[in-house]
Amino acid sequence: MIELAISLGGDKPSRRIRAAEHHFKAGDADRARTLLESTIDELRPGLLRGIALNLLAGIRIYDDTFVEGAAILKRALEDAAANPALRIQTLLSLAFAQECPVSSTIPLATPAKRWLTPSNSAIRL
Repeated sequence: MIELAISLGGDKPSRRIRAAEHHFKAGDADRARTLLESTIDELRPGLLRGIALNLLAGIRIYDDTFVEGAAILKRALEDAAANPALRIQTLLSLAFAQECPVSSTIPLATPAKRWLTPSNSAIRL
């Protein structure tokens, strides 16, 4: 329905990002990636571009291209600087992407490992 609205003259970057999200959730990662890549380049830095970059990174990680996903998330950090919720989401996704054995050369999540050891009395499950 969103792409119908776009084709009928309601083309906005936010609609294309939402359409990409729906395509990805429906299992069409290729269409989602195409929508996002064409949209991101025309967005100004900020919240909307940060959301789009996070979604594109998630698609890359889903496709087992963790290094590319991590690079996109690093780019998204700049756009997420003014929005704490988006920044946290970006950092969590980046930590996940960087803990993949393929992308282990990127050490952002390393400091968090100290708090996740069984000997740490501050964290109890």
